[in-house]
Amino acid sequence: MPMKRILSAALVGAVCLLSLTSCKKTSPVPDMDPHNVTPSTGGEAAAPQPGGNRNPLTGVTGYNGPAGARPISIMIPNDKTARPQVGLDQADLYVEAETEGGITRIMATFADVSLIPEKLAPIRSARTPFLMLAQSLDSLYVHWGDSVAARERFHSSGMDHIDAMYVTDGTFWRDAELKKTRDTEHSSMTGGPKLQAYIEKKNLRSTTSTASPFTFGEKAGTGAGQQVQITVSPSRPVVFEYDAGAGVYRKYNGTLDSKEAHNTLSGVQLSAANVIVMEAEKFNENDVTIGFRLTAGEGVLCSGGTSRPIRWTRTDDKLSFTEEDGTPMISAVGKTYICLTSLGDRTVLK
Repeated sequence: MPMKRILSAALVGAVCLLSLTSCKKTSPVPDMDPHNVTPSTGGEAAAPQPGGNRNPLTGVTGYNGPAGARPISIMIPNDKTARPQVGLDQADLYVEAETEGGITRIMATFADVSLIPEKLAPIRSARTPFLMLAQSLDSLYVHWGDSVAARERFHSSGMDHIDAMYVTDGTFWRDAELKKTRDTEHSSMTGGPKLQAYIEKKNLRSTTSTASPFTFGEKAGTGAGQQVQITVSPSRPVVFEYDAGAGVYRKYNGTLDSKEAHNTLSGVQLSAANVIVMEAEKFNENDVTIGFRLTAGEGVLCSGGTSRPIRWTRTDDKLSFTEEDGTPMISAVGKTYICLTSLGDRTVLK
């Protein structure tokens, strides 16, 4: 698999490897449509708190969610007309990737439905790379519509999902205030309490035996990692800058030379303790949408202001990360932001 080139300061330095994974189990039974879900029996990367369980996606203690709770993954658009998003800073895990025409979307994953804020927006349609990763995490995948390729994948995989387009009981709605400042398609909203009530009403499976893809601890890399520029798409680079005082990477849209803080509507900048670049082979699913071959590959982990190469594998049942030597990847306690990139795309590390 091709290696990822890393630029350090002014010169080309170390080599980066990347790729990805995706997919998982379950069976679809529509609410109102065959694409719909099936019944089945903070901005900061928070510091550990005393007592309580560990959040399986962040490693933060003081988590009060039920043991074995099933995560929830929700599709969020990230083109400029969809920003600023609402409540996005409260997710535990992010995956950003190109969907079509240079546009990127973000899959915001919460360790359990109780962590979803009362307002989360906007919500957009499903794409295959994200639903594959959601399946690998055994998360309940939430979206508003789908692409042709995603619809085919839903049918072939039998995975659980909720298509807001076919839910008419008030769980999802078009927000009147958002519609004043943006297109209707970017005004779609849901909330944790409403979504939880819907899941309970439909008797959707709310527990999982799938392990977290992360092992938490302390491990420094040997490469540069104070500033990171990632080519999520040729026209949509993103930047992460390490804030040593807070122990997190602050996210920006743009390049190191021209960037804009990625803030939510409430003014909170997205941040994460860990930034993972996953490189995978990108291809055109059809004339419109983009897919990635998600089986195994290489990547880079940025954590604590340093970087190091990693590896990943994905099956329908599991997403896992390892160090270069094959031992479990050690990530810092806190949120993780995954950027899925094409083979050979350049990542700049300083």
